[in-house]
Amino acid sequence: MRRPRIVGASNRFPRFSFLYIPQLGSRRKEVAHDTDVVYKTMKRIVVLLFATMLVWQSSAMYDYAVVCESGQTLYFGVSSYHHIAVVCSPWDGSADYPDYKGFEKPKGKLVIPETITIDGETYIVTRIAHRAFYGCDSLTSVTIPNSITEIRPSAFLLCDRLTSVTIKSEADISNAELYFKKGNIRYWVEAKNKVWVEQPIEGIDSRYSGNIVIPAKVTAGNTFSVTGIRYGAFRACIDLTSVAIPSSVTTIKGSAFESCIHLTAIYCQAKAKPSGWDAKWNPNGYKVVWGAIDKFKK
Repeated sequence: MRRPRIVGASNRFPRFSFLYIPQLGSRRKEVAHDTDVVYKTMKRIVVLLFATMLVWQSSAMYDYAVVCESGQTLYFGVSSYHHIAVVCSPWDGSADYPDYKGFEKPKGKLVIPETITIDGETYIVTRIAHRAFYGCDSLTSVTIPNSITEIRPSAFLLCDRLTSVTIKSEADISNAELYFKKGNIRYWVEAKNKVWVEQPIEGIDSRYSGNIVIPAKVTAGNTFSVTGIRYGAFRACIDLTSVAIPSSVTTIKGSAFESCIHLTAIYCQAKAKPSGWDAKWNPNGYKVVWGAIDKFKK
């Protein structure tokens, strides 16, 4: 009767085998023996998986530190077999979240490279890992190359001083927590050509005040259409007196204009409330002027 045998193994982690599960015989002893073999083999696999997790958590998340052409040191995990690289943080697993403790954070104008070369081998940079740039609050601009096919959630969380974002990639960026500020408005990047108005950052930005005219388009690296206003974006902006909203804004989330006690009017280029605006976008019932085209004339 055949036994489980190794037909493939990884060089990087503890060796696992694909299993040949023997057919159960008709005799009771043979059935009992086969069941015991399967049980013991699966038990070994569970132990090996647990050991692998411990090794992974205690080791660094990156393979190489590389100085890119824009001057910053970036950290990469690489696959020698596929010749691809992943931008990641230098997290060593000792904290709850990936961070740059003990490492210099990228700052200034960052251009993520399309490829890196290590020991004469070229690797295509295809992914930005979860929280790869977590807390890099001295970055002022970032360029994401066309080679990037995946951007993991929160990749740019707490990069609070970005003023320019150039996205050449078609990868989904909606969960990357990528924001920038242009003029007196802060934006959340939904896609390579779409942004929403976002809340100011407490302690860094001033609350929105005076007369705010939201543009239909904003150029900050890429040219983005302004298509939405996020939940509570203007909430408690007590010195806000008026807001003009272009017809490009097809979505407004709830409480967008809540507790703006000195807000006298909201001027809308649209002639009537778009279907994508939340029922509670204006919960305090501030004056709304529809079809206010003159507010957007240059």
